[in-house]
Amino acid sequence: MLRFFKQNYPIRNLFFFLGEGFFISLSLMFAYSFKSFIEIGNFDLTFLYKTLLITFVIQTCLYYAGLYNIESIHRVKDICLRLLQSLGTAVILL
Repeated sequence: MLRFFKQNYPIRNLFFFLGEGFFISLSLMFAYSFKSFIEIGNFDLTFLYKTLLITFVIQTCLYYAGLYNIESIHRVKDICLRLLQSLGTAVILL
């Protein structure tokens, strides 16, 4: 267990969080390079800031929707509903 802000978190949540952040950022980079015909390593600094902001907002919305707490979700319908709600909130915020 990790202790962060006087609250305990399982280590697997850290791996979920970091892995998901990596894949969100990577998908944004691939989409941008596909759209703009730019090589993957040739991004400007403002794009990297935007990628970090988008990743942070999406992951924050996923966290507040309760999608990182595996024990609280029992049905696929609940997962889909929470995912749609969190991504809709992220789109509105962005």
